[in-house]
Amino acid sequence: TLHLSQWLSSENRWLKAADWPAVMTPLSADLSGPAYIGVDLSSIEDTTAISIIWPQDDGTVDIRCTCYIPGDTAARKEATDRVPYRDWAKHGWVRLTDGDVVDYDLVIADIMALCETYDVRGIAVDRWNAQSVIAALQHEGLPVVTYSQAIGSMSPPTKLLHAKILKRDIRAGDNEAMRWQFTNAAVKSDINENIKVAKPSPGSTERVDMVVATIMAFGIGGSHIVDPTELRIELI
Repeated sequence: TLHLSQWLSSENRWLKAADWPAVMTPLSADLSGPAYIGVDLSSIEDTTAISIIWPQDDGTVDIRCTCYIPGDTAARKEATDRVPYRDWAKHGWVRLTDGDVVDYDLVIADIMALCETYDVRGIAVDRWNAQSVIAALQHEGLPVVTYSQAIGSMSPPTKLLHAKILKRDIRAGDNEAMRWQFTNAAVKSDINENIKVAKPSPGSTERVDMVVATIMAFGIGGSHIVDPTELRIELI
C-alpha cells in the first residue's frame, strides 16, 4: 500500500491481547496537574472521540476517553460494529448525541467543561473537517492547536504511547469502549520506520477513534511524558 507515494507495510495489530486489559486500572485520585486533550472528529454520521491525558511526575499517564455517536443510529451501529453502544452510554463511555448526525455543539461543550474542570494546557484537533470546532474553541480563548494526522506527525507519540502501555505506565479505568478500540488498532509503517495507527482493514467497522485522539494528546503533551529510552521499543 502507498501513503504520500511511500510504500507502507500491510497493517499489523498494534497490541497483544493482554496489553490493554493490564492498564485498565483506576485513575489517580489527583488529576490537578497539566492535562492535554486530543480530538478525533469524524464525518457527521460516524464516531468522534475526545481523549484527555494527565502526565504524572512519576512517568505514568492517566487517560480518559469518550466516544460520540448519533443517538438515532445507535441501534444500527450496534448491529454493524457488534458492540453495545447504548449499554456503554449508561456507563459514560459513549455519548449518544441527539439526531442522526454527531452534534458538534455537544462535543464543543464537553471540551469547554473539561477546560473549566482541569488544567488543560493544549487541545489538539486535526484541521480536516474541523474548521467550525476550531473556531468555536478559539473564540472561547481555549488553547487549541491544529495537529496533522500525517504519519510523520503521528509516529513519535504513537511509539511513546506504545512504550507506556508495555511498561504498564498507563491508567485507563474500566472503560470497555476504550478496551475495544485499543485492541482493534493496527499499525502501518513506512520505509523510514514511522508508524501510524489504522483500522485492521479498509472498510472495517472496528473503530480506533479513541486511540487516534489519545495519540494526538500525547503529541502535544509529549515534553511532559517523554523518556528517550522508551522510544526504542520494537514494534510488535
